[in-house]
Amino acid sequence: NELLKNILSPFGIVAKKYSGDGNKEISTKNELNEVYIENERFSKRNKEMSREIEDLQDENRKLRKSIDEKHDDQDDLESDLNKIKRETKQLQIQNDKLSQDLKEYKAACEGYELEIARLKNK
Repeated sequence: NELLKNILSPFGIVAKKYSGDGNKEISTKNELNEVYIENERFSKRNKEMSREIEDLQDENRKLRKSIDEKHDDQDDLESDLNKIKRETKQLQIQNDKLSQDLKEYKAACEGYELEIARLKNK
């Protein structure tokens, strides 16, 4: 309501003059001066708000860029993690095979030791 009153106040001055409310006669020069002052005030406020909007838009762009970079970093980390998981799975498979081979070799060695001991006892 106050903002609307401030916006309409320069026009209200002119409207009073031409509406016949002549109790307070204001010269055209004073009217124009007041309208000019109000116009300058609004122009200044408009420029300030435009600068503030530009600053906020710049900040918004920076934040979006930062978010995009964070998403890229996250994607890289997820890719690295998946690679490590695959490598770990392959190493686990190799480990299991080597463990099985070792058990088979150990069993074979025990068999050979028994055979050697049997042959020595003959």
